[in-house]
Amino acid sequence: MVMTIVAIAIIDRFGRRKLLLVSFVGMIVGLVVLGIAFIFIVGLVKITKDSCAEYALCGSCTLDEKCNWSPASAVCAAKNDALYPDLTDVCNSTTTRERAGTWLALASLVFYVALYAVGLGNVPWLVQSEIFAQGIRSKAGSIATATNWVSNFVVSVTFLTMTQHITASGTFWFYAGILSIGLCFVFVMVPETKGLKLEDVQKLFTASGVPFFAHAMRAPAKPNDSTDDDDDSVRDAAEFSDTAATTTNAPATVTRHVRRSSGRSASSGTSTGLVSR
Repeated sequence: MVMTIVAIAIIDRFGRRKLLLVSFVGMIVGLVVLGIAFIFIVGLVKITKDSCAEYALCGSCTLDEKCNWSPASAVCAAKNDALYPDLTDVCNSTTTRERAGTWLALASLVFYVALYAVGLGNVPWLVQSEIFAQGIRSKAGSIATATNWVSNFVVSVTFLTMTQHITASGTFWFYAGILSIGLCFVFVMVPETKGLKLEDVQKLFTASGVPFFAHAMRAPAKPNDSTDDDDDSVRDAAEFSDTAATTTNAPATVTRHVRRSSGRSASSGTSTGLVSR
């Protein structure tokens, strides 16, 4: 919740693309470290052993539904084994390795959730409202939302099965690999839409002759207001110069008109005198 509020506060300052990239990298790091932590806690073993005695750690023992752990004997046995009356499915961190793994798992999980909330948890909802054209926005948004929930369902259904067959650490590293693919996709295909109008965003997807990933590295140049102002200033100066030149030449023009009029008047007067004589 806290990191979601932080994301809302900084999303327009840092940009959608940057937050997504940071979020992906942080989540990948969190999952990798979480996988390492589970090696300390349960070991790198598959939870598909035929015998409970094959589990050496309490964590891996209790993950198997048919086994429990005996703290006094430090062995894994079947739940109904009468030889170990203290069998339990709760593990206490008794060794330095297990305690370190527990704290490392907690820290990496918190880090993962925080980085998820900063970017991947909210930015895609904003970006999809900006990149989809008006004519397909409703349908595309519905498909994106459905895909998101279907993916959540698949992860929830397959998680325990994956931990049993490829270990808990392997499962987290598998998810980290999927996030790595997502990171590459965002880096290559997702443009920065911060500060762009919807019309400008659409131009990122309709430009021809330029590789699409090139748009992801840079946003289209905005109109340069200073250049427009300079052009307007130049035009105003030119108009002013023309006006000034016209104004300056006006007295000479008036003088010429007056002289011509005086000449015609004089000629007219001379002609009149000759006629009268």
